Amino acid sequence: MVEKTKIMVVEDERITAMEIVDRLEDFGYSVPATATSGEDAVKKAEEFTPDLILMDIMLEGNMDGIQAAEQIRKHLDIPVVYLTAYADEGTFGRAKITQPFGYILKPFDERELKLNIEIGLYRHKMECLVKEKEQWLTETLGSMWEGLIATDEAGNVKLINPYAEIITGLDQQDVLGKPLETVFRVINEDTGEVVIDSIINQMQEDVFYDLTNKYALTSTSDTNIPLEMVGAPIKDANNKIVGNVIVFDDITDRRQMEAELIRTKTEAETSNRIKSEFLVNFTDEIRTQLNTIVGYSDVVLNENTGTLNEVQEDRIVNISEKGKYLLELVNNVFDMAKVEAGTMELHYEEFSVFSAIHDVKDRLYSLASSKGVTLDLDVGQEIGTINADRAKFNQILYNLMDNAIKYNNEGGLVTITAKSEGGLLRICVTDTGVGIAKDELKKVFQPFAQLSHGTVQQYEGFGGLDLALVNEYVQLHGGNIRVESELGSGSRFSFEIPVERIDDLNDQIWDI
Repeated sequence: MVEKTKIMVVEDERITAMEIVDRLEDFGYSVPATATSGEDAVKKAEEFTPDLILMDIMLEGNMDGIQAAEQIRKHLDIPVVYLTAYADEGTFGRAKITQPFGYILKPFDERELKLNIEIGLYRHKMECLVKEKEQWLTETLGSMWEGLIATDEAGNVKLINPYAEIITGLDQQDVLGKPLETVFRVINEDTGEVVIDSIINQMQEDVFYDLTNKYALTSTSDTNIPLEMVGAPIKDANNKIVGNVIVFDDITDRRQMEAELIRTKTEAETSNRIKSEFLVNFTDEIRTQLNTIVGYSDVVLNENTGTLNEVQEDRIVNISEKGKYLLELVNNVFDMAKVEAGTMELHYEEFSVFSAIHDVKDRLYSLASSKGVTLDLDVGQEIGTINADRAKFNQILYNLMDNAIKYNNEGGLVTITAKSEGGLLRICVTDTGVGIAKDELKKVFQPFAQLSHGTVQQYEGFGGLDLALVNEYVQLHGGNIRVESELGSGSRFSFEIPVERIDDLNDQIWDI
């Protein structure tokens, strides 16, 4: 059941009050209370909270209807419609100050009474909606962690939210109505020029975005506050500009954080460069000594210094093999250090892709045969040529095929395919070996990466720099590499590099 609208009647003539109550009830309203004095009207308004009050002006007691209406307006949000026989200027002037929702002169007819009541109720409802939206807007602006200033069409400040007051050090009451340029002095940090006028002019055309972060606010404490700003014109329903709004934020903390990040990054880069330069020099010295050891071992094995017995030969072979393994590892560390130090250079030349792949296959044929692994090449002469660093290109192929053989099963298969299309050479190396768990694929191109499962770790050489160097060499050529694998089902490494030389790789995005 719909609740009836409640109307309270304040009338000191009881017969008139009863007639009004009867008419109101005939209209379908309810009358929860009547009052004959101003004091009683205020008390019952608080008690019954009616939707509207019909108020006579001349009442019993010391408080007349206007005074009662003023008290009700001040403490209660209840609309008042005056119902009186007095129409003189003095009375009407006093009544108007209380912002009544209607003024009916006695005698009145039913139509006039009902019309004033309905208009008063509707107006009050609309005012409540407006107040609710204004309150919501006020709370929203107060909750923003960005400063906001709005102006009228002439550029005078109409609104400033609390956070803007904090940033600028200004008080809303001191700036309302003042020209924006006098209270919001924004300068270009590079030139020191005041730019708020030009910003306002830009907003007359379209939304203003500050993408440079080179603007600063000259605050009341004579310090410059770096700002991030966006502004826009305020338009009415007819698309006419009626003002401007600027939203801004103090980016002092961000500036300090960026400076700290740059400093930290610079220090880290310097530290890495020093480390890499040390590794280059250190590994170069070790490499020289290992070459000497391997060289002397080969001289002894060739019996240039005399005949060896079986035990001596076995031990010299072991020295030679371990020395060559260590030399390969040191060479990889040396190359990785040069890459990290930024001193690795590429020496481009044009060569046959078919020949390069077959050369690497021939070098690995003995290793593959010892494990019973078949090398299957799906590469034809029509693959053509590529302009690249041949030594690095061969090393990429060698490392990928060598890993595919070493981590393969006895009697397994390694397939190499190559395709040249759209200016890119794409080569895939697929094996039927132990595979890699999906959650560890991201580690495979990391130097000395250690995978958690033991299947791969049982193979000698795991966790070195082979794949890390492959990744670096591919990127140096302006290409990308990816791996697909599943534990126990083999792996597939594929890389793409440009067929022609790329001199500037600054804009390359690596997809690894």
